[in-house]
Amino acid sequence: MATLAEGTLTLDEGETFRFPADEGTGVAAHQAVRTIRSLEDVQHFQFVRELAAFLDPLRGAPQELPRLRGITEENNDPLGRPSFQYIGSLPRGADLLGFVREISRGELFELSLADFVIPAGSTAIFTSPLTQINANRVTIQGTLRASGDVAVVCNEIRGI
Repeated sequence: MATLAEGTLTLDEGETFRFPADEGTGVAAHQAVRTIRSLEDVQHFQFVRELAAFLDPLRGAPQELPRLRGITEENNDPLGRPSFQYIGSLPRGADLLGFVREISRGELFELSLADFVIPAGSTAIFTSPLTQINANRVTIQGTLRASGDVAVVCNEIRGI
């Protein structure tokens, strides 16, 4: 069973831990599901940064942009990571917040810890469309799986 001491969550070797955690666990006090009210709420997500830079929200003019494809073998990046998961047309700059809300059900799962440790042989699974991990130090020697996008906001990340 995962250990939570002084704000540090350490998974046990070989353990699989799902987030959001059940309310009966001590981890539940360190997690929250927040409503996305502005782009500042999701500013740490790479896809939001890239789309915001690509779209000009001040002009508000329609952008002629290519339709995004779903995940396919031919559009994976060189490191084997899947491409952007949304299938549809990109929004205008003024519609970026609505676009982010649509693909995330309007919610952001946030895990806030002093430190987060995933040792070798263990797995952390995040099931929310958007997950943000806030910690001083994050150590990942095991596996971090996510069914959506993950932003890790920390002072130090190790073990990858």
